[in-house]
Amino acid sequence: MREIGIKTEFLGRVGLIYNTKRLTLDDLFAIVDNSDLLHKYCNLFNEDFEKAALYIKGYVQRFHEKNTLGARMINTLIQQYFIKGGVLNIDDAKEITFQKTLKL
Repeated sequence: MREIGIKTEFLGRVGLIYNTKRLTLDDLFAIVDNSDLLHKYCNLFNEDFEKAALYIKGYVQRFHEKNTLGARMINTLIQQYFIKGGVLNIDDAKEITFQKTLKL
């Protein structure tokens, strides 16, 4: 936009939207498997990493189709998993993964 003459001061006030390729379920599973956040929480709470990762992957798989958060959904699920004492119920997971479609 700057190249066509729009002033920088104006560009700072304009919201930009970027469309990216949707992450596949395999991509999300790889993110869970390599999550530093999950490793740190597991070490802190003396939790088995494989068990926690499998639990989180179950919710990732369940909500993959309506996922509007992308990879951020994983961090949210991990944090809520440990906040809730290692258990998430379906209603909590629906709410924290924003399973809503916005309509204009």
